[in-house]
Amino acid sequence: MLSGRERWEDIEDRPDRVLIEDGIVLLGQGVLPDRSQNRLGSSDAAIILLRRLYTRELAAIEGVARSPSSRHPMRLRSRGSTADQPRRKGTIP
Repeated sequence: MLSGRERWEDIEDRPDRVLIEDGIVLLGQGVLPDRSQNRLGSSDAAIILLRRLYTRELAAIEGVARSPSSRHPMRLRSRGSTADQPRRKGTIP
């Protein structure tokens, strides 16, 4: 499909069709560029913030997923989550 020899409509209907579609999307994006040498300026503040957020959140996910002492290793919460705090009367969860 990526080469253009087949079309999505040419694939027979099968249970794992969505996995094929996911693979096509991932491969179609190509290689991730190395952005470690980028020289970002003050006008790139949003990009800098987004990259810091991604780095922080991916590190948090990796830490939770690998933690052997965690009772629920795949239950992820962001910092400041109210999931474990008691709800006040009349509040929406």
